[in-house]
Amino acid sequence: MSTASKQREQYICVFRIGGASLCVAIEQVQQVVDRLDLLPVPLAPPVVKGLINLRGTVLTALDGGLIFGLERNPEQETHLVVIAGGQPLSLMVDDVIEVITYPRETLAPLPPNLDPRMRNLVNGVIYWKEELILFVDVDHLSDCIPREAA
Repeated sequence: MSTASKQREQYICVFRIGGASLCVAIEQVQQVVDRLDLLPVPLAPPVVKGLINLRGTVLTALDGGLIFGLERNPEQETHLVVIAGGQPLSLMVDDVIEVITYPRETLAPLPPNLDPRMRNLVNGVIYWKEELILFVDVDHLSDCIPREAA
């Protein structure tokens, strides 16, 4: 594979919330954590499920289902995708599928009928293995936390 081909490819972390597949660029993922105890935050908005202490760093755990308007699977074990950079936070998801590569130029624009709750949180759509994957704009995830709770 040529250097130019490698530069056009991007690694992404694919995860599932409810029946939807979403992804983030792998360089924006610090790590994936299976089931950690969350410290509840009194009077926090419903999107804030709690705080976690990850090796001395306190992170806000956001409910991915509420953020994206998706119904999370209550029987599914929760995973946390810890987002690197910016405000320390993690996203609660149902399942982390895998890390894949895709050609950067295949990122398609958002469909016009996409739920308005997702429109500011998603950059585009990737078609992979006969399914659509929404590409999450992690820079806007912290916008989901009401300012009085931040």
